[in-house]
Amino acid sequence: MMGLFPKPYEDELAYSLFSRYFVRSGYIYYASAAEDLFVNSKCNPNVEFCNLLSNDAQRQVKSIREFITNHTMLNYYLAFLSPSNQERARTIAFSMDMRQLMNALPIPQGRAVRSLRYCPMCVQDDRNKHGETYWHRAHQVYGVNVCYKHGCYLQDSIVSITSDTSPAFFTAEE
Repeated sequence: MMGLFPKPYEDELAYSLFSRYFVRSGYIYYASAAEDLFVNSKCNPNVEFCNLLSNDAQRQVKSIREFITNHTMLNYYLAFLSPSNQERARTIAFSMDMRQLMNALPIPQGRAVRSLRYCPMCVQDDRNKHGETYWHRAHQVYGVNVCYKHGCYLQDSIVSITSDTSPAFFTAEE
């Protein structure tokens, strides 16, 4: 049974929401939270998109389509596809099939290590408004190094986006 599931913030990355759930529910181990959240609890959490959610987790987010549209990087990658390929990629994303989605989207496949990024001024704004900060989707756009809101350079965190790291949830507050 799932613990208290937080309400997502505007422009919050799904990974950020799951990380806040992990901390607020008092889990000590990633695997325990992953069992509640994902169908395959042994997989790494996809930082940019959304692993196949358990039935309990799907009930928490209410509308999968809205959740994936507003809390994953999907829309940022769709802009580089033709309309017919956009519809195909959306369908795959809504089914939460990560393997097919990675093949359907124009995701750069370089070997460079990427990490979650943040804007120091957004961090302050979030804390003033919500009492905590979170991972913003807009700050994770590949190749964009400046905050759209404040015009300052984004800072790299220690949280890797690459899938070859140990599975874990890290809140932006950590």
